[in-house]
Amino acid sequence: MSTPSTPDFTFIEPRFAHALGIWWAWYWRTNLWTFVVIVMVAILLEVMGVPQRVAVILSSFVSLATFIAVGILVTRTILRKSFRKFRIGLLAEAEPLPASDITLLNPNLRHALRIWWAWMWRSILLGALAVMLLFPTYMFASLFGYNISQIASSIIGVAAAVFAFILVLLTKILDENFGNFRVCLVSRPNEPTGQPLINDMEPSKTV
Repeated sequence: MSTPSTPDFTFIEPRFAHALGIWWAWYWRTNLWTFVVIVMVAILLEVMGVPQRVAVILSSFVSLATFIAVGILVTRTILRKSFRKFRIGLLAEAEPLPASDITLLNPNLRHALRIWWAWMWRSILLGALAVMLLFPTYMFASLFGYNISQIASSIIGVAAAVFAFILVLLTKILDENFGNFRVCLVSRPNEPTGQPLINDMEPSKTV
């Protein structure tokens, strides 16, 4: 069960730079630990003498499961992390409250799971849409040969994914209402950056 706390903080309006920093902190940690686990599993399967075809299938399932599990755990880590001039806060109440009654929750796995899921499925859909919209660019690049088309395909895929993750984080996660809690950006203690606590804070729509 989450334990409310009442630190000294002020609200900060989410901007692109905030979303970029949060995404990068999540991205490299998730991919690093996922890579480490996958390598360890691959070595274990090799030592056990598992047939290559079976090992490939098992590795695929392990990779997906590891990415999901690590992604959720890293999300919880990011929710607790203090960035250079801000941190993510979870408001204990989504409805407007007097400034003296506003409290922050200690992020737990349930919070991380809800935020991660809301972030992932929107990012995947938006990324797929971005790839489709950029498909004519890939077709144009294919006119210059196979190697150029492969490079273009990689660049388009990475660009679409990064664009989707950051845009969804900025517009659908930060400063959003998740029912019994709300995500927001707040200043670090003793760093009054942003807007002071106010009573007429309007909650965003429920995810």
